Amino acid sequence: MSHKIESTPNVAPLPAPRASGRPSEGTARSTATPRDDSLSLTGNARMATDILQAAVAAPAVDSSRVASVRNALDSGQYHVDSESVATHLMRLEWELSTT
Repeated sequence: MSHKIESTPNVAPLPAPRASGRPSEGTARSTATPRDDSLSLTGNARMATDILQAAVAAPAVDSSRVASVRNALDSGQYHVDSESVATHLMRLEWELSTT
């Protein structure tokens, strides 16, 4: 079964939220005193930040490893242990499904 869509309905877009933090026209203004904002990171957030910084600092490609694998492929000396690959893929899949 298929449906052909001839056109989209004319729907007005929603107004964008105000980024200034000031109340928009027609809203009551707060009489609360301003306070200092603060931010604290959890241990997981700090770890994620550290990992991101390490990833950004690391080279995108390990040129010596690429050259080593390329030479092994060219000489016919590169062998894949399919059982090891399958085991690692299954472990990764399990880890992803349990988080």
